Amino acid sequence: MIYTRDDLKTMQCWSLERKIQVTQTRIMEWYYHFNGKVYVSFSGGKDSTILLDLEPEEAISRAVGKGGGDRIEALGAQYQAKVREAYLALAEKEQGRFHVIDASGSPDEVALRVRSALTAALSDGAGAV
Repeated sequence: MIYTRDDLKTMQCWSLERKIQVTQTRIMEWYYHFNGKVYVSFSGGKDSTILLDLEPEEAISRAVGKGGGDRIEALGAQYQAKVREAYLALAEKEQGRFHVIDASGSPDEVALRVRSALTAALSDGAGAV
């Protein structure tokens, strides 16, 4: 879906609860649409980023187990480990912006972790969605 500038302005005015609800719904939609291949990161905007962290072997296993994998999985666990390390290093460097979420478990479990982290962060004023 492509959003207009007006759409984005409208979404910025949504309540925190609505933003979290829409974000959680989109993560679940993407997870099912892409057969579980949503495992690297999801950006909540310039002020906060959700990093869904998953061991490379498990990420590859999920992709292959759901009917395939693509060119990223074909590069192997060593490549994915380097990408993961780079994202985690960035998250460490920008702790106020990144929220690292354990992406192992069911989609519902991961969605609950995302929701909990965002709710806690925003309650503390540590980030914005």
